[in-house]
Amino acid sequence: FNTRLKDPLSSTTEEWKSRITSAKLPLTAGWYVNGRRRLVVVHARAGLSPELLLGTNAIDDLNYSKDLFNTFQLNGILGLGVDIAILTIDLSHEVGFTSMLKDDNLYNRVTVLTFGLIF
Repeated sequence: FNTRLKDPLSSTTEEWKSRITSAKLPLTAGWYVNGRRRLVVVHARAGLSPELLLGTNAIDDLNYSKDLFNTFQLNGILGLGVDIAILTIDLSHEVGFTSMLKDDNLYNRVTVLTFGLIF
């Protein structure tokens, strides 16, 4: 995935200055809270998500070079979802266990809400 970084001192919202490219492999285990054979099914999951930094397109004035970032990060994932007939709704939260930056404490925190169809 790509993360875009904007110059915090710039007043424009259109100009992105740098991009971080990473690869993630989420590994989760899940269970059905109230069983599988119901109209409304509640499911939960937990796991780990290792992340590997692939590269940056650093811009000199912002100093977002690959050398500032840790090459490997480890994140934890917790999720809860509900299936109602053919509709699924899932909420998950990811928290970084290791810092993104080598010389500072900056951790991932990502919350995702997903809607989908079961077929």
